[in-house]
Amino acid sequence: MSAPHPGIQARQSGQAIGAIPAWLVVALAAALGPLLVAGLPGSFASSGQDVGAAMLWLHGMAESLGRGEVWPHWLADGNRGFGSPAFFFYPPGAYWIGSAVQATLGLDTGQALVATALLWRLAACALAYAWLRQQATHGAALAGAALFALQTYNMLVNPLVRFAFSEMAGTCALLLALIATGTRRPLLWVPPAFAALVLTHLPMAELAGGVLPAWAFVAAGAGRAALRRAAITLAGCLLGAGIAGAYLLPALLLLPEINQAGWDTGGLTTWSGHFLLEPVQPPKAPVQFWLMNAGLLIMIGSALALARGMARRDRRFAAGAVLFGLLCLLMTRLSSPVWALVPLLQRVQFPWRLMPFAVAVWTALVARRLDQPAVPDRWSGARIAALAALLLAGLALWIPYSAVTARLPAFARHDWTRLQIPPPGPRPRPLVNPPEYAPRAAALAGWRAEVPTTDAILQDRLARSRATAPDLRISTQPGGRLRVTGRLAAPSGVLLPQFAFPGWSLAGAPPGTALATDPGSGLLRLDLPAGAVDLAVFRTTTEAERIGWAVSATILLFWLLLLLLARRPRDPASPSPQQP
Repeated sequence: MSAPHPGIQARQSGQAIGAIPAWLVVALAAALGPLLVAGLPGSFASSGQDVGAAMLWLHGMAESLGRGEVWPHWLADGNRGFGSPAFFFYPPGAYWIGSAVQATLGLDTGQALVATALLWRLAACALAYAWLRQQATHGAALAGAALFALQTYNMLVNPLVRFAFSEMAGTCALLLALIATGTRRPLLWVPPAFAALVLTHLPMAELAGGVLPAWAFVAAGAGRAALRRAAITLAGCLLGAGIAGAYLLPALLLLPEINQAGWDTGGLTTWSGHFLLEPVQPPKAPVQFWLMNAGLLIMIGSALALARGMARRDRRFAAGAVLFGLLCLLMTRLSSPVWALVPLLQRVQFPWRLMPFAVAVWTALVARRLDQPAVPDRWSGARIAALAALLLAGLALWIPYSAVTARLPAFARHDWTRLQIPPPGPRPRPLVNPPEYAPRAAALAGWRAEVPTTDAILQDRLARSRATAPDLRISTQPGGRLRVTGRLAAPSGVLLPQFAFPGWSLAGAPPGTALATDPGSGLLRLDLPAGAVDLAVFRTTTEAERIGWAVSATILLFWLLLLLLARRPRDPASPSPQQP
């Protein structure tokens, strides 16, 4: 599907081209409208589910960048001031860009999140057009890009229901990777695009490792030669993962140090509780599933209509339709054995994270259908695309419904169905933190990132520790650096107000001083000998980080060598590959 249909350049589809201004308006309205109207959504039920984490992490990243720390693996202010290893495990890419937007425009955290999310939405629309333009005419590509922006997962679920900040950025990186698969030399351009995806949203990258080669196979004609294209794309994905080793390896090696039980809350935050096209259970966020199910059904219905008269006459369209069907199937309960048998898939958490991939393939089918010779009017590609757009746009009525019912007391008990549109003004930083990134020792001691009242466990242990060493003073400095001064009459273990985690180090410590983990709280414990004390406790590079950087540097140098070899001009005197 990478090459236009024969005669496509000479035959520009009149139906698609005639509607270019309308499709452009639709694309921009769908990409920007919801966030411009709602702003940063409030967090309740089916609204702004991930806003809290996004605010915490953008604040931490921006603050660290302000101190000159480019990659703050440890957020000293995270977990309500006890420290969080979030950026050891969560990709930093989206927050680097968000911090740059915040610093450039002088915005507060909430405003910066919205401004950056608008940037992601606009970029995704433009990149969808660029990708579709590789395989379709201008008008068909623009129609496909508009449908990509309109699809409910992209238009409503990610920006408003979830406010999945990094996943919106990951959609842009995914489209870059799709563009790279369609270039003449995918082995050169897939690696940096895939590395960008890994550094932006890891679950999407895990899925892309399988979907990108599959798409390369489809786009190359689904024949024997296409297998080579798919293999090259897979090799590019592996090289990209290696380039991102500075993130991937520490995340894998340090995984035992965090509360992995936080990934599963009764099966509702794992793959087993999040299939589509099945009854929505009350503990779930119903509006989210209604929107996703409706969007999926619209895509499936329109794809079936598009396939009429196409599947038999266009091999690439048929192969693309099969891939689309498989992606849809993987989001339903029928695919549960696959998710259960492949451990890597379980880290994806939600099967419906395949939605951006399915939407991309669907829009490629739409664009290809728009560029085909005319078929009977009732199955016209332009009419099918317009009807799909109308149905998807109709689901955006959820936004005005939310605004109107917010003012009606009779609807108060239905707040769980509404988008929460908060009043203007700065948003306070939330107290609830993501449970999956809590240090394991703290979780074992009973502390919960999502339950602020459990801080009492830590405060009690710190108070007892201070009572045993009244002449010691502990001061906190930027970046989580701790200064300990004073005198001890006898050897003692003193608790510090940061969680224990690999990477803590000492400076100026007397002989016999050691750092350990307090099992009763998960806090850092400083074991000191008797006498005067004047030392610093600070974060340093872990062994896992050093290994990761070494792998990244090695693979990056290898990729640069490939790039240089590919760009080296051919000696005119050397025989061409066709010569004997």
